[in-house]
This record gives sequence, C-alpha cells and structure tokens, in this order.
Amino acid sequence: MNNLPELILYKFLFNIEFLENTRLPEFYGSTFRGAFGWELKKSTDGIYPVYKNIFETEGGENSPEFLKGVKKIPHPFILHTPFNTKTNFVKGEMAVIGMTLVGYTHNFLPSIIEAFSLMGKDGITFNRNKFKLLNVINEDISGSRQLIYESLTNEFIKKYKPITLKDILSGIDYDVKKVRLKFEAPFLIQVNSKEIMEKDKMKILPAVLVGTIERRYKALSRFFCREGSENRELFRPDSSVTINNADIKNYYLLRYSNRSKTKQTFIGLCGSIILEGNLKSILPVLYIGEKINLGKKTSFSWGQYKIEIL
Repeated sequence: MNNLPELILYKFLFNIEFLENTRLPEFYGSTFRGAFGWELKKSTDGIYPVYKNIFETEGGENSPEFLKGVKKIPHPFILHTPFNTKTNFVKGEMAVIGMTLVGYTHNFLPSIIEAFSLMGKDGITFNRNKFKLLNVINEDISGSRQLIYESLTNEFIKKYKPITLKDILSGIDYDVKKVRLKFEAPFLIQVNSKEIMEKDKMKILPAVLVGTIERRYKALSRFFCREGSENRELFRPDSSVTINNADIKNYYLLRYSNRSKTKQTFIGLCGSIILEGNLKSILPVLYIGEKINLGKKTSFSWGQYKIEIL
C-alpha cells in the first residue's frame, strides 16, 4: 500500500498506585478521561495552548472535503482502559492506564504527565479517591517497553519510540480470508448521521466499517501528522466481503460530567464482528483501526478492538 498518508503514534502506559480503597465503574475510561481533561486545563492555564490542541480540536475552514460539515475533528489521544474486569481496588494496589498520542501532540507529554500526577492528588470518582503516579512507560509496536518517567526522581527521558504506519502494516498476511474484530470496549458508529444500536446492526456493512475507520485515520493524519488532505477513497471492500456474524449488544454507561455538571448516558455496542471474503484491500485499514480505535468517543477508550484471524 504505497502513497498512504503517514500516521505516527506514541503509546504510553501510566502506572498508578491507589492510596485508598477505590471503587471504579465497570468501564472506567470515562472516569480518567474526565479527570484528565479537568487537570490538564487547570495545570496549563496561561501556557502554550496545550489543552486547546488536545481537547478543543476543530477543523474549521482548514477541513478537507471528506470532513466538510464536521465541526469537531477527532481528539489526538486515545485512552486504553480495561472493560468488564476489575473495579474494586484496595489501598496499595496498582493499575495501568494506557494512552496513545497522535503526531506532534507527543510534545505535550510533560504537561500530560503533570496532569496525571495532579489528578492523583486531587482524586477521582465522586469520593475523590487518591492515587499516585509511579512511572510512565513507552511501548513500541513489538511490545518492547522503556521507562521514560520516574516519579521518585522526577526524571523524564525524552527519547522514546513512535509507532509508524510502516510498523502497523508490516507483517500483514494478505491471504487471510476471515477475521473477527473483537471489541475490548464499547463502540459507537453512525450511518447517515444516525447512531447505530443493536436493532440496526444489519446496517453495519463492510463499507460502513471501512469508511468509519478511514475518515478517522485521514483526519488524524491531516491535522496531527501534517500529511495534507486526502479526499480520495483509500480503501474499498471487495464485493465478496461480507459480515456473516455481528454478535453485538447494546451497552449503557451513566457518567457524571464535571464540565457540564450533569449526568450523561452513553449508549453504544459491545461484542464482535466477523468479516469474511477477499480482505486484501481492507486489511490495512482494519489494522490501522486496531491502533486508533473505531468510531466515536475514542478519547473515553471506546472503539478499542483486537483482530483475530480465523
């Protein structure tokens, strides 16, 4: 796949230790995302617009044709938190919060680390449970890890490895005829500006999945990797490609927004989708989606999936 717009990602793991017994919701990406945004805005107030570049991402007049009419472009960060796993933590227990930064926003990592530290001091959840940021790890495409920040010494190592488009696409077996997208978090996609629920799952066609990931990929590349606009269609499913099993269910999440001071209900889907047929032309975008997540609310950790070859 030549002449695809570049995509540069940086994946980090934030290791934290709970300083008191803490109960988190079933899917706690929203808990950390809300607290992170609040602390980042406070801690960078009056400084170079770090918060604006990460949270207030707007295309405006610079939007390419494929994003016309879309006011908000994707946020350049993705949280990675577990789903349907452990929710009760006792004092002294540790947890890992993953974060992927896109393109130039990795330059804001020191501010992001500071925001995480302050988040732990101020506390999360309604009970303001405290935690301590222990360290930050950089993880490359192979899973190799490097310590880049240690709280005890407050030492920050600026040299860390990116994940490039070449890294993502290397090693793909283009002869594969059947894959499962196993969602590790809820996901939310739209068809004709309407959000898809379980009753509408027949509308999730191969072209819908591919188009959803492609638009997100091109937007992230355009605005944060400075790759210019790509109005042409990059990936098109072969006519033989079908979704022969969409084992998905509705998912409901109630969260409290500090920003609007209101309770919000997020509705999405969870489960898995099987794609079958001549997948050669769309395997690259599926593997790209595995790294940047699918659909909306990705900054809350939504849309996270793994590809299983069947």
